[in-house]
Amino acid sequence: IQRATDAGVSYYGVSAASTRLAELEEVARKAQARAAAAEALLSALRADDTEELEAKIARAEEVEVDSAVVAKAKCRLAELRAAAEAARARDEAEAALASAVSKCDIDMLRQSISRAE
Repeated sequence: IQRATDAGVSYYGVSAASTRLAELEEVARKAQARAAAAEALLSALRADDTEELEAKIARAEEVEVDSAVVAKAKCRLAELRAAAEAARARDEAEAALASAVSKCDIDMLRQSISRAE
């Protein structure tokens, strides 16, 4: 653009070139952000951290990463949440069973066994 200005290209020609350059730089910036977000999302898919995955999904949606990749990540997030909920329920059931056994409370033990099943 500087060479064109130095060579005496018209203001309109230089202005159009400057505008197009800015557009292309913006497209490149968005593509780079999308690629970085996609890579970060794919990395988070391999981990078991729901908070990290949730954040990476939000960023991927923000920069318009391929919807198939985002959908896959959302499915993985749902799986992780379901597994965490199952683990929490199992831990609660084990704690209730241990409490019932230690108190020698047959009714409480029956209830705890029923909930654990």
